[in-house]
Amino acid sequence: MSNLPFPWWDKTITIYNKVVDPTTQRISWYSTVVENCFWKYINNTYTIRGSNILLETKEVICRIPEDERYADKATWKTLSDKSDRFTLANGDIIILGEVEDVIDEYTAGSRSTDIIAKYKEIDACLEIDTYVDNVRTGVDLKHYKVIGK
Repeated sequence: MSNLPFPWWDKTITIYNKVVDPTTQRISWYSTVVENCFWKYINNTYTIRGSNILLETKEVICRIPEDERYADKATWKTLSDKSDRFTLANGDIIILGEVEDVIDEYTAGSRSTDIIAKYKEIDACLEIDTYVDNVRTGVDLKHYKVIGK
């Protein structure tokens, strides 16, 4: 049961954070499961003025309740043990649901692009485009707001 006042904050998500080793340039991914989140699809349709061209985009808004495991990107990058923490940054991935996929950029079928394609096919994935920390802003409902495609 969510400690937040709304029953629609009932989703579980898996956050994947990307790390690039500065010495070797090797890419690693860390995953964290977070409960009591909000997930909403927004379909936007745009008409290009003077033509019959329609552009459609599907965005996702995800709100994540305040969580002691969260660290801002600068702090998170300096952690020696990232396994029990998460951050939110452009290019990171959020999957709707608790999933156990391991992202390995060096194994076909397990690359980030493979995982994204797998979950986008069932509308259960977003890549973070923007992020707002509504914990430190004085908003009554302390959460992190993420928008992505």
